Amino acid sequence: MKKIVFTVGLIIIALGISGQSPSDHHEEDHHSNGIGFGLGMSHLINENEWVPGFHLHYGKLLGEKQRFSVGSGVELLLDDHRHSSVALSFGYGLTSALSVAYGPGLDFPLAKDAEKAVHLAHHFEISYEFDMDFLHLGPMVEYGFSSEDQHWMVGIHAGFGF
Repeated sequence: MKKIVFTVGLIIIALGISGQSPSDHHEEDHHSNGIGFGLGMSHLINENEWVPGFHLHYGKLLGEKQRFSVGSGVELLLDDHRHSSVALSFGYGLTSALSVAYGPGLDFPLAKDAEKAVHLAHHFEISYEFDMDFLHLGPMVEYGFSSEDQHWMVGIHAGFGF
């Protein structure tokens, strides 16, 4: 698993480095708001199992160069306990296509038979976006943890700017 995550991370970084050029992105073409979602497979580290995962988020770009973003999001892991979380999101565009984000939030189970404890959670994400006018699409890698859970998610991120 570590080899897969490491390899995907290197590919994303390499794509980001190779995609850096002054003509990549025109500030006037960029949208200030975005709604995005991610679909992928999550590895629950403590339970040693792979499950489908989904996240949805909203972000507002800030600053003159619009490299910073702030927003909120939700995530659902489709395991027996239905791990879910809500979080704030703080992002930074390393390039016009490569972004990193951190999301502090709350992690809680949705399953009826699960203990209803709520835990502080942290999510880190790196994504590479191919920009197609108002749509952006590309690979993403995420790591999330709380006092009760840890997971990796590898998948596809898509978003819509407005």
